[in-house]
Amino acid sequence: MNQELIWAAANDVLDLDSLSEHQESVLVDVACLLLTRRFKQQPTLIESPSAATRLAKTWLGLEPNEVFGVIYLDAGHCVIEMVKHFHGTVDSSHVHARPIMQKALEINAVAVIFCHNHPSGRAEPSASDKAITNHLITVLKYVDVRVLDHLVVGETVASMAGLGMM
Repeated sequence: MNQELIWAAANDVLDLDSLSEHQESVLVDVACLLLTRRFKQQPTLIESPSAATRLAKTWLGLEPNEVFGVIYLDAGHCVIEMVKHFHGTVDSSHVHARPIMQKALEINAVAVIFCHNHPSGRAEPSASDKAITNHLITVLKYVDVRVLDHLVVGETVASMAGLGMM
């Protein structure tokens, strides 16, 4: 492989503004595969809110439609798995507690961080974001899974825990 390519920044190699929606989607899928492989080789520790924010922004920041994902964590706050559970439209997605709870129990997760994007770019939690977060907190409490945060990804990232909404 060309040494210059190895050390080049992504925007030096790709004209990100000229990528089609399909090309962006492929790049996001490749990035997710690489992140998953890295997690399996060397567990990723979520040691701070900023670490969770960076991970969520990388994971969901380029999605053209609303996507609701969950970062599942072990007792030491290392990532066990990241799952994009629900895919929606440009301004909504329907979220259900059952698959989230099933996955948490299946992989023995102790805690979770919810993440979803707002394709509009506004990282402001909506009333429905607050309602589903409270519902999921209640449901997961019954199986001893803690909800650490709900991150809303737009041009920036809003932490519902950081905003005192949880």
